Amino acid sequence: MNLQMELTKSGDNTLKVIHKDKEFYLHSKYDPTKEAAIWADSFFEKNHLFIIIGFGLGYQAKALLSKMDEKDKLLIIEPFKEIYELAVSHTDIDNVINDKRVVVIVGDNKGSEIQSKVAGLIGQQSFTENKVFIGPNYDKLYPVNEIFENVKIAFMYFIMNLNTVRLFAIEWQENYLKNIKYALESSSLLHFNKKFSIPVVIVSAGPSLTAELEMLKTVYKRALIISAGSATPVLQKNNIVPHIIVSLDGGIPNYNHFKEVKYDTVPLFYSPTIHYKILEEYRGPKVVFQFSSEEVSKWYDEVLEFETGVVHMGPSVANCALDIACRITSGPICLIGQDLGYTGGVSHAEGNIHRVNITDQNKTLVPIEANDGSELMSDYPYISMRDWFENYISICKDERFYNATLKGAKIKGTKVIEFTQFVNEFCNKEVNIKLEIDKILLENKIGPCKAKLNSIRNEMINCLDEIIKISLKGKKIAEQLTKSVKKDDINRINFILLQLNAIDEKLSLMKEKDGILFFIVRPILIKLSFWKTEEDSDAKKDKIAIAEKNYFLYSELNKIAVAVRKMLFDYMKLTEENNGK
Repeated sequence: MNLQMELTKSGDNTLKVIHKDKEFYLHSKYDPTKEAAIWADSFFEKNHLFIIIGFGLGYQAKALLSKMDEKDKLLIIEPFKEIYELAVSHTDIDNVINDKRVVVIVGDNKGSEIQSKVAGLIGQQSFTENKVFIGPNYDKLYPVNEIFENVKIAFMYFIMNLNTVRLFAIEWQENYLKNIKYALESSSLLHFNKKFSIPVVIVSAGPSLTAELEMLKTVYKRALIISAGSATPVLQKNNIVPHIIVSLDGGIPNYNHFKEVKYDTVPLFYSPTIHYKILEEYRGPKVVFQFSSEEVSKWYDEVLEFETGVVHMGPSVANCALDIACRITSGPICLIGQDLGYTGGVSHAEGNIHRVNITDQNKTLVPIEANDGSELMSDYPYISMRDWFENYISICKDERFYNATLKGAKIKGTKVIEFTQFVNEFCNKEVNIKLEIDKILLENKIGPCKAKLNSIRNEMINCLDEIIKISLKGKKIAEQLTKSVKKDDINRINFILLQLNAIDEKLSLMKEKDGILFFIVRPILIKLSFWKTEEDSDAKKDKIAIAEKNYFLYSELNKIAVAVRKMLFDYMKLTEENNGK
């Protein structure tokens, strides 16, 4: 590629690229600045994440930034390092690349980095829409469709995750609270950290699992077997006992998986998000962990009076199982049944209640590369799981990851291996793994603590009563604010704002005192982050919108606090009645 700077009639530089004996201009040959300004006028829209593929000399980015406000974000992707370096050295673009609203990616980057940057920018401002601009002639110099596809996937993941959070917000709260009882009697994941150096086999419920079941039966004393979620009923039906079961999901479908699970000596590693009836009915030992060290997790640890341990969250239970495996062993780790696609035209292994044919699926199917070089039909949820694996492994910079799902999706960073070969090469030493696990559980056993449970319940209910009282008052005051704004009653507005400030101060003090406030506010924060207040030339309309947002906040806070209090009170009362029988 040959790059040539040329002076235009307007006095600006433009850039000519000679590629494969053809000439391509990345900007106007006459007036690049004017061209970019006209483009920005037609391109700019409020409440969008802007993405420019092909920076060139930066004219489009400059023009767009002049129209953006402080909350807007711009991602610049320049595939060619030499073009970017030329722009930096020969044009005045410092004010672009140093702008806090701008993120720049330079070079032939992996899709995972683009997806990560896009996801980060979406999350900062909760953008639900994006606009992508491909610089002139860049489509003739680089496969920009690959970049565009990665942007699309990042948005797809974000919307999927957002929908999941919205859908399960109440279930998430219910499970977290109802599972306190079981968490108090569980061991911590931290007790298992770095306790083993043996190989681990992570078993997932993909269609390829069926072919590996006979070999799996032979490794019980030679490798630690981790069953990931819905693989557990399949193993039970085939008389295979894992050493560890991992489960996370708080939905009814996950509970349905566990209805028939009868293991009573296998520890269940779980997050408090798990459906509470699973813990209620599971008779085996339990090990608790959480997904982050954010406020709600810290609060939960304070309630339990011990650290639960943190696991990196992924789109699937198998993702989390990989992180757990890395924490508890230094040995090689092998994935089986990790198809991440419709191998053989089906979704799951025989014996899984959610097994369906590909023809019955209503999802958008995407062809991806399989480990054996063939084309595997997959979908966006599966691809998000694959990408999580790849990002995690690239961060670990470890070479102990093996993938024995030969017909499944190719996962970069894993070594493809036949399961028989993995067993013969690494699982050649017998260890009483169950005995070692039982020792850890016995040494860290926590007995029933009814008195403590009652104390926790009473403390939380008292806190919720206070939140209900304060939020109800805030709701009434916010309603008065809306009426006063509509009447343009300035004196009344100022007086009401002082009252709302006092309410906010009380809530802030409560947040410092008890993390349950953050816990119940979380679903509201999600909704508020997507509350789009349009800028209007009419200042009165803007003020009304802000007043209505305040009313929504206090109204939702009151509603959720009432619901959580009832949920907590009713469940604890029922638990006491059951214990008294």
